[in-house]
Amino acid sequence: MHGNDGGDVIIEYYVWIASRVTILPSVRIGRGAVIASNSVVTKDIPSMSIAAGIPSKVIGERRRKLQYQLFYQPWFE
Repeated sequence: MHGNDGGDVIIEYYVWIASRVTILPSVRIGRGAVIASNSVVTKDIPSMSIAAGIPSKVIGERRRKLQYQLFYQPWFE
């Protein structure tokens, strides 16, 4: 692949991408990863990682086995 060729950007489940992030072609962002604001993603980001910077680098790792619970209460009750 040459520098000007495009490619698919793959964003797996439970990824959080902050505002003003640029993701270049042919990049995969792993499951549960977090990308910090104003980052430029030039390479693949592993699952459950926290990445930031220009170009982005892994700066931390999220806890495994995250448990999400939804406590939904309609406002009109």
